[in-house]
Amino acid sequence: MSNNTFLCGSDYKIIYPAFSQKIKYSEIYNSDEQTYLESAGCIPLLWILLFKSEDFVTETFITEEGNVTVSAPVVEREIAISRIRKDEEFVKSLFNDNGNLSYYIDLFVNHLESNPKFKYISLELQEIEWLYEEGYILELLKTTLNQLNNHDIKGKEGLIELTTVLIDREFRKLTDEGNEIQDFWNFFRIMGDGFIRETEWS
Repeated sequence: MSNNTFLCGSDYKIIYPAFSQKIKYSEIYNSDEQTYLESAGCIPLLWILLFKSEDFVTETFITEEGNVTVSAPVVEREIAISRIRKDEEFVKSLFNDNGNLSYYIDLFVNHLESNPKFKYISLELQEIEWLYEEGYILELLKTTLNQLNNHDIKGKEGLIELTTVLIDREFRKLTDEGNEIQDFWNFFRIMGDGFIRETEWS
């Protein structure tokens, strides 16, 4: 079973645009352009900072395997980017001992601002939801988002669990000399990876 998460763009305020565009607008999802990033087995740290609990939408899709009901957040891309910048100092303070988050944030925001620029951005997390008890990941994510929104340091615990980032290491650049496998692990648990759409880092 796949365990991927995807950060997707769309010009419509919809979740899971690969389904929604075809159903609602008779338009086919273009994964080459609309999948900003992907990850495996986690929700990367900077993706989480794009959203708030009130961004969640629940929708039922009709598929060949039957009806599938999913919940996910969707928000205007520019609003999402402004949130990261607004909360940057607080989030950096949670990881003072690790350092370097400014480098990651700048790289991540530059990617979201690259062409093509879609109006909305959404998170697909159904595949990792299947790995846990029903509802667990959604509730953990919403709780963590509320804590971060209130600048509650308890939000760090949720970030660590959702991202699987290793906090006993410095957050290093991919180009740093002497990187070990744990450093590459951390990089992609903070940023995510390219899918078909190119990134500056993969």
